[in-house]
Amino acid sequence: MAMKELNIDLTRELEDGISIFALKGTLGIEGADGLSQLFNACLKEGHTRLVLNFKEVDFISSAAMGVLLSSVGDFRKKNGDIVLINLPNRVKKVFKSLDVMDYFRIFNNEEDAVKALRDGLPEELVAEEEEEELYMRENISIYLNVMTNILQSISDFKPLNETIELALNTLKDQLSIEDLLFIPISAYLKGIVEHISAGEGYLSSLNTKEMENISKLSLLKKSIIEVSELGEDYENEYLCLLKVDCEIIIPIISNRKLDAILLLGRRELGAEYKANDIAMLDTISRLIALAIRLDSFKAEADSTETKEKLAELNAELERRVQELETLYIATRELSSSIELTEILRKFLIITVGQLGTDRAIIYLIKKDEGKFVYKNHRGDISEELRNMTFKEDSHFVKALLKETDLIKIEEARSLFSPKQIELLRRDKIDLIVGIKFKKKLLGFVFIGEKVTGKDYSEDEANMIFSLSLQLGINISNSELFDELREAFNGTIRALIFSLEARDPFTRGHSENVTRLALRLGENIGLGKEAMKNLLIGSILHDIGKIGVSEYVLKKMGSYTREEEKEMQKHVTLGYNLLKKVKLPQKVLDIVRYHHERVDGKGYPDGLKGDEIPIEAKIVSICNSYSSMISKRRHRDALPKSKALEVLINEKGKQFDPELVDKFVKMISEDNENIE
Repeated sequence: MAMKELNIDLTRELEDGISIFALKGTLGIEGADGLSQLFNACLKEGHTRLVLNFKEVDFISSAAMGVLLSSVGDFRKKNGDIVLINLPNRVKKVFKSLDVMDYFRIFNNEEDAVKALRDGLPEELVAEEEEEELYMRENISIYLNVMTNILQSISDFKPLNETIELALNTLKDQLSIEDLLFIPISAYLKGIVEHISAGEGYLSSLNTKEMENISKLSLLKKSIIEVSELGEDYENEYLCLLKVDCEIIIPIISNRKLDAILLLGRRELGAEYKANDIAMLDTISRLIALAIRLDSFKAEADSTETKEKLAELNAELERRVQELETLYIATRELSSSIELTEILRKFLIITVGQLGTDRAIIYLIKKDEGKFVYKNHRGDISEELRNMTFKEDSHFVKALLKETDLIKIEEARSLFSPKQIELLRRDKIDLIVGIKFKKKLLGFVFIGEKVTGKDYSEDEANMIFSLSLQLGINISNSELFDELREAFNGTIRALIFSLEARDPFTRGHSENVTRLALRLGENIGLGKEAMKNLLIGSILHDIGKIGVSEYVLKKMGSYTREEEKEMQKHVTLGYNLLKKVKLPQKVLDIVRYHHERVDGKGYPDGLKGDEIPIEAKIVSICNSYSSMISKRRHRDALPKSKALEVLINEKGKQFDPELVDKFVKMISEDNENIE
């Protein structure tokens, strides 16, 4: 089948229902839409396993990538599977820049791809997709579809009313909004566009006076308004909007003038507008504003035939496309991390790189002290500025909380002390933008002057504002993750307490094993992620003993063969218990394999040598050592020197030789009382 930008040909169909397609040309929006249609057609015909050969694909745009992500995700949700082969380096670069290599299954040849399809979709990929799809697909891809449709309409020079109708209908369909209403405000718009609605609701029943009041509110706020958060000062407007089921007001602002307002009604099935929605809707409002500006330029160009205006029009369109792609990439980058330090680091890299400055510094709220403190920076920032703090009740913070735009330092001198102004000037700080989430000020960013010495443009100001909105979302997500992590740690402590309450002789054993394992892991240079897995896996390594009978658990003396089998079950009991809470596979492997032996005589699976994960080998050594130097019902504790001898004698049999050498050296050199 042939498309404008891309040719797709069916090259082979295998007997077991696997279809292989060759792609040729540039993969843009139309090509991605064509692939989406192909996937749907394949599903209808029962072809649920596809190979896409990218060998002759010249390039893939980031916008097309969004459509492809969504289409592949939908295909998988319907029990289908898609793999990619032969990605040229120029295409791989795009995949890597957008950080989507891990999302797709990519192979170097057809044989490996077909084998992978026959083996089925890996469980970890399914689980990962389930966790990521809410954000990556239902948020980014949905809005990317809306934005690209608007851009396509603009670039095709369609009449303005058609572009606006397309925007409303796309939003309605993609977000399942019951009712939308576009109200022209500026004299220019009123002359060419009527009220435009989409859906069947009550928004169109607003009278002229009510619309005027809403437009005044939009002009005052200058940003997206969530109706549910309107305060007592706007009770009349709130009641007016409530009666027509309006939930969101979007001002369409161009050249600092209010051109129009867009009202969004309720979403179907009671779905809420999330913080991510607000950030993306802000970008869509600027695209609609761009369409209005381009239409006015075009009208003038048609009448005066001025090439300068047409050149300005094209340059503006290119800037908006660039802004959209930058925001898309930035959103993915920021959302790929959950650790606060990494989120801030990426934000600073993106901000400094996109804005042409060489410095920026972030302050975040320290809730227990009621002040904003330094968190991270990029570029040449003085120690004095990094040591500066701002109280929650300071004039500057109060002003920033109310402000819906950026603040220029020179226009806000009254908000700072003379010393603060001196420091900000010395460090060449030009702009301030707040970091907000749900009307709460989480922090703010001081942004340096442009290296060119020029002022920031309106487009750059909009970009900073959009990035700050996304940063607020990601900081809030990080804080939520920290709360969940603390709750998880509390659950772990409760489980360990329950286990040790059954057998007081093992009290403190899990903590000792964990302490030793982390020291050995650090000693051999395990990475950050592996150390996290080692921490959780070692503290939980014996959790399956909760399911072992109390008689066996507390028995004095040797076990019978049956009792030994009962005790050995604790590794699989623990594995199955923790698998239900979707812990990382590496953690589960530690719990399951910490009694395997390098000679293959361990349990439960008889793994040997390199088949045993290194983290499980570490816990095996630390578990045995901790047990030997601790008192048990049936024996006294061994001296540390004797326990180390046992480990050395079991090198190459029970334990990994290199790890034993590292462990023995570590303990021998350690003067602390680890017991």
